Amino acid sequence: MELDFKLNTFTGNIKAETNGKGRWKHTFGMNTDYQENAIEGYNFLLPQYKRTTFGFYAIEQIALSGKLKLVGGARVDRGNVNIREFKDTILEDYLNRMNIYTPSEVLFYSNRSRSLNRWLTDFSGSVGFIYTPDNKQIIKLNTGRSFRLPAANELSANGVHHGTFRHEAGDTALNSEIGYQLDLSYTYETSRFYISLNPFVSWFTNYIFLEPTGEWSVLPHAGQIYRYNQAEAFIGGGEFSVSYEFVPDFTFESAIEYVYLQNLTDGYPLPFSPPASVLNGLTWHLHKENKPLDTHFRIEHRYTVRQSRIARNEEETPGYNLFDLGITSSYSLKKSKIEVNFQVQNIFDKRYYNHLSYYRKLNIPEMGRNVQFIIKYIF
Repeated sequence: MELDFKLNTFTGNIKAETNGKGRWKHTFGMNTDYQENAIEGYNFLLPQYKRTTFGFYAIEQIALSGKLKLVGGARVDRGNVNIREFKDTILEDYLNRMNIYTPSEVLFYSNRSRSLNRWLTDFSGSVGFIYTPDNKQIIKLNTGRSFRLPAANELSANGVHHGTFRHEAGDTALNSEIGYQLDLSYTYETSRFYISLNPFVSWFTNYIFLEPTGEWSVLPHAGQIYRYNQAEAFIGGGEFSVSYEFVPDFTFESAIEYVYLQNLTDGYPLPFSPPASVLNGLTWHLHKENKPLDTHFRIEHRYTVRQSRIARNEEETPGYNLFDLGITSSYSLKKSKIEVNFQVQNIFDKRYYNHLSYYRKLNIPEMGRNVQFIIKYIF
């Protein structure tokens, strides 16, 4: 077997909270996780390691009025990762006999994992409010500080990840990822109209990301090397969605998504940035009260823009338009229901690429026209 991982995870949680009487609500808790990864096989990607984390948190909520609630929380975490060294002596001997690689290159490829035993401690916290001016609107605002301990693969991976078609290399010097966030949420809903707006901004002092290096790996089926790196980064964007039943039984829906990712250290966009997209849909609901038949006709159009905001050594991805069609009909019996679903996805058989897909770097397009016919009997 080429790769074999035996990962065991044990999780424990303790939580205590008040019953919610009065203006205050208190929540306290503790989480702990223990992971142990053993490896086998003739190839290498992740090392043998043990990882332990535990954290304590507290959340406070106070109702300032019948319409306004203030929520705040804090958390402290401490984690340890213990990684066993792994050296591929067979590969080392092979590269030396080739007599074309420098000693540092031989060391990088053969020393698959360095011994590491690190403790990391950090804290996070947030404060925000929930305002409900009436029964149709909800406004939420939240700001906070977050952190994330580096994962074992980010610290010590060094090999071909066949699921992603790339050579991934970790960095044992990575520190905790620290960020500061501000996000807003607004919703307005009536029986026929719904609107939602969710903008956010985040600033990271040392964001962890996988960076394409442009350096080609000597390992087979690897392509270029992707290294885990840290940099100051900005991430911002948001989601906007609206739904409107403009005439009885006819509903128009639209959703817009946009994310901006920027590496502030190097002045380039971060890799794997999702492109902006717009999804529009029209639904016809054919149903009569007290009748067993209920039918929905729906057509959708998705426009995804060209992704030209790319990191170094990353390819641009063209934009595309997709059209989908769906018909769902259900018939209710006394104690059961029959449901028939007919869908045609990518009606015009458009050839397109997903910028975030693992197949993008291989120039393999996404699925073409897909026709589905599903019958369900629910009892």
